[in-house]
Amino acid sequence: AYDVSETETGISSTGNDYETGLQVPLHTGGSVTVGLPFGESDSDDSGGVADAQVSVSFIQSLLRGGGTRINTNPIRIAGYEKHAVDAYTKQTAISLLAEADIAYWYFYVACRELDVRREQYKLAQDQFEHAQKKVAAGAAPKTEIVRAEAGLTGRIDALIRAETRVQDSQLDLLRIMNRQDMPLNANVRIAPKTEPNPLGLDVNEEKLVEIALANRMDTVRLELELAIDELRIESARNSTLPDLAFSYSFAAQTQAGDSGHALGDFGDNTSDAHSFGLSSRIPIGNRAAKARLEQARLRQIQDQASYARLRQFIQQEVYDTVRSLN
Repeated sequence: AYDVSETETGISSTGNDYETGLQVPLHTGGSVTVGLPFGESDSDDSGGVADAQVSVSFIQSLLRGGGTRINTNPIRIAGYEKHAVDAYTKQTAISLLAEADIAYWYFYVACRELDVRREQYKLAQDQFEHAQKKVAAGAAPKTEIVRAEAGLTGRIDALIRAETRVQDSQLDLLRIMNRQDMPLNANVRIAPKTEPNPLGLDVNEEKLVEIALANRMDTVRLELELAIDELRIESARNSTLPDLAFSYSFAAQTQAGDSGHALGDFGDNTSDAHSFGLSSRIPIGNRAAKARLEQARLRQIQDQASYARLRQFIQQEVYDTVRSLN
């Protein structure tokens, strides 16, 4: 800052003021500020005067916003959210692999069904030709041709439907494969190579339920969300407390003819000052903070209900799958 002034007596003075400082926030909810203001002034009736000061201040919240845990809650929440994203990514990958496996076997079934329909169509065609020969030889009435032709028509319809199912299941498989050299409109024909190998399984339902509840990624995501709810409730509860802060400041000041000497005289010719303070602000009603706390609690109750429903759904899904397998 630069200042020029003139008094009524005609004496003018000039001055330059500078200030540099550093503020460091603390994990405990407080802050430390270090400042170094200094300046020079010069007037017509006197020589130059320079002032320099070093100040250190410390402020610490004791109730609202105080404590390492409260101030590091956002870091823990971010860590839980990262794990939730990882769980969602893993769940998506597992679902995609399962979907690919199921799509392949549906495609395999469609191809084998098409083979059966082709064989049936061939047999129906042979039967129709055989009926024509029997009628021509007089060994069967003409109604035999009608019946054979009706059977052949039905086999043609079944063959067309089977071919359509093969094309639909192949399209679904191409979508899951998502290969650039094999787009959905590619004129290709996939041939299944892996043959099924069905095995008899002796499945323990309760053990499968226990494993599913412990390892399903959707349960992991909700468990992480419940942990985040606890931290949010803790932070919201802390916000309802009064604002009580402790402060301490120290200042050392020197004066000399110029700024260089003033800054160099620290420790030798200074006047020191210490001050302590305790300030408090108590909100009346504090309805906004209480509403945020209630909102966090309600969200926790909602997530707990969703978690309980999910566990029941997983148990039912395992039991249904085991019964279908048996």
